Amino acid sequence: MLALLESGVKPDHPAIDQGLRYLRTIRPSGGNLQPGANTYVVSLQTMVFCLARPQEDIGKIKENVAWLEEAQVKTGEAAGMWDYGISKLRGDNSCTQFALLGLREAAELEPRELRVKVDPEVWRRVREHFTKPGSQSADGAWGYQGSDGESGSMTSAGISSLIIAGMR
Repeated sequence: MLALLESGVKPDHPAIDQGLRYLRTIRPSGGNLQPGANTYVVSLQTMVFCLARPQEDIGKIKENVAWLEEAQVKTGEAAGMWDYGISKLRGDNSCTQFALLGLREAAELEPRELRVKVDPEVWRRVREHFTKPGSQSADGAWGYQGSDGESGSMTSAGISSLIIAGMR
């Protein structure tokens, strides 16, 4: 649905109607092993709600933002990251990038009066995570969990995450 909306399919298209009916049945879950939506699903769902019919889904958008704020790791080595679900111990840069994409869409909703306030601490923790010593390899690349196994895709995720979090 996100690809359809981003490529110009109108929010009132029958395919979007059908997809929204389904997406509205998915609720965020409490953790990795519980049934329900995880960080990727909540983030993508939020982006679709924001692009399709935010006036109709503002309650779900706010619920998803609250879940994403709760799901961010707040302390320890993984502070500033997200995991697949609500975890207090670990995270990865891929989940983090998706969480930030969803939060950004909610925070920049149009019309402006629909914009959802995201806790400024969320953005601060992300900036600290991506700029702390050891989060990047010597050549500036990022991996899924810091500087281990760096890749082009995770380096792009790190750069875009810093841009999104730095815009606040």
